[in-house]
Amino acid sequence: LISQDLLNENTFLFGLSVFAGKVVDLAELIANIEDNEAGSPFSSLLTSLAHGARKVFAVPSKDKIAFAVRNWISIAVCFVIGYSVDCEKCVFTKHDANMAAMLTLLINHYSGSAFLNNLKRLLGVVIGKVLPIMILGVVDPMNSQGIFNYFDCSGGSGCVLMVVIVFTYTWFFTYMYYTSANWGTIGCLAAAFGCAVLIRPCGSVSSNYNYNYQEVAQDVFAILLALAMDMLFDAFMGKVPRDAAVENIQALKDGFVNSIDAFFDGDLESMEQSMSMTFDTLTEATTF
Repeated sequence: LISQDLLNENTFLFGLSVFAGKVVDLAELIANIEDNEAGSPFSSLLTSLAHGARKVFAVPSKDKIAFAVRNWISIAVCFVIGYSVDCEKCVFTKHDANMAAMLTLLINHYSGSAFLNNLKRLLGVVIGKVLPIMILGVVDPMNSQGIFNYFDCSGGSGCVLMVVIVFTYTWFFTYMYYTSANWGTIGCLAAAFGCAVLIRPCGSVSSNYNYNYQEVAQDVFAILLALAMDMLFDAFMGKVPRDAAVENIQALKDGFVNSIDAFFDGDLESMEQSMSMTFDTLTEATTF
């Protein structure tokens, strides 16, 4: 006989006992699976290989095809321009793969990230290319007296100075990358592209200023081209960031609900599939 006063407490204890039973059943199921797989590592390897092969050779989805075509067109156009265009009054130089190579490092997995993320990429690349040139211009003995008319990049003291500069520069932008959600992309690109400039031989930057700033202009052109291509694909496919955000939120909600239902039903395989799809959707939503 259940007292009316203790009805809520009894209901809570009953739900808790059911939940505990489901947890025990799931734990036993996982233990049995691990025991079975532990005795046959070769079969587990074959299963993993077969699963990976099915994913690799599966029919690509519409989004994957659009991703490949969109990025290929941008990289191909930049490659053709860098290979064939040569003019004295513009920033393009013949047989230069700078633009195409740079776009391969900035591939967009989701076209909806075009505007904001490409602007961040543009700012990060420009900072990573221009700021190190300015720093090396200050410590270059060929065109200045160094810092406080004493420190430049030549000799033993210059080696120590460049170690401090490279470490400080990398630390600052890497710290930005790991601590700031809004400016992390800019910090990552500034650190990555800037280090390649800072470790050049002493005096090499000042002797080739024209090409250094040509590279910056080429990078700006390539990123703007990729931005325009993303916007064209968004318009062609009729997919805008607002609609994608709503779809991702609904998919996340469905994935969590299905995972919890599978957990209480003791269905480990369905729970793992739902959680995997949920994490994929979360990755897409945060990158979009």
